[in-house]
Amino acid sequence: MNDLSAGYRDLVAIRDISLSVHPGKVTVLLGRNGAGKSTTLLTIAGLAKRTAGQILLDGVDITDRPPHVRTALGIALVPENKRIFRRRTVEENLAIGGYILRRGERRAAVRNAYDRFPMLHAKRHEPAGGLSGGQQQMLSIAQALMPGPRVLMLDEPTAGLAPVIVKDVLEILGSIKAEDVGVLLVEQLVDQAMTVADRVVLLDHGRVQSSAEADGLHNFEELRNVYLGGRPDDQP
Repeated sequence: MNDLSAGYRDLVAIRDISLSVHPGKVTVLLGRNGAGKSTTLLTIAGLAKRTAGQILLDGVDITDRPPHVRTALGIALVPENKRIFRRRTVEENLAIGGYILRRGERRAAVRNAYDRFPMLHAKRHEPAGGLSGGQQQMLSIAQALMPGPRVLMLDEPTAGLAPVIVKDVLEILGSIKAEDVGVLLVEQLVDQAMTVADRVVLLDHGRVQSSAEADGLHNFEELRNVYLGGRPDDQP
């Protein structure tokens, strides 16, 4: 996306943001609360109001395409807080995730989801609301993967999860990028996010503060200062 600005009513949440997500790579979007991370994902998905800039997918301008068309073109979002259909069964949730597919394609996608997430197969006839927090997050990711996206966006997928489940989620992201899917990840757990990151984009006050390859950024002073609440010019 190029020079993207967006917001809510009179509030401008992000300004002039440019970033790229490449096939088989994980771009991690970091920043403090209110920096504009979630708004960035929602705007790419077509769920927040864009006020300026472009959104491109494989060089094609999709800026004015509605959300369902963006999904069909290959953009998927896993929103924060495990937004699944709690009264529906696991299998019904997956079917809903693949609503744009033909019947045979949807059945094949469900089988693929069970291959990737065996525990979902064991729970397939149970209401999704009865799953554990980690299982619900797995279902949310599996649901987003149903149409076979080219770009997968995740908004704090490890929030509230036990460390062992966090590890599982990050391993899944590694397998997804190995399938040549581009991943845009918003994550609060910086150290864990860095284990899968190929590129890091740091937002501050709705703007890109810095953007760099992930290699060598564990001690990146600007990232630490801005993300933890300081500013680079606060240093002695």
